[in-house]
Amino acid sequence: MNVHRWVILVTLVVCSLAGCKSMESVTAREIDCAVRDVHIIDSEFSRAGSLTRWCARCANDFYLCVTNPDRDPVQCTKVQPGPPCE
Repeated sequence: MNVHRWVILVTLVVCSLAGCKSMESVTAREIDCAVRDVHIIDSEFSRAGSLTRWCARCANDFYLCVTNPDRDPVQCTKVQPGPPCE
């Protein structure tokens, strides 16, 4: 298992136990997309282990999301595919 997937797995387990808001759920709410249609994508942020910045895709649209450690508030901005969301 590569480091990126390990970081995501540990984050999901910790958040599940602590009641954290998932990246998918807060992104879906911010961009008005169904949670099942939000896909967190590999990005410069995820490779660095960031939990406060991530890139997501819903349909053919890409978003750069930023938040604080409590994930409140979340701000997502539509971006073109490519750096840093690639």
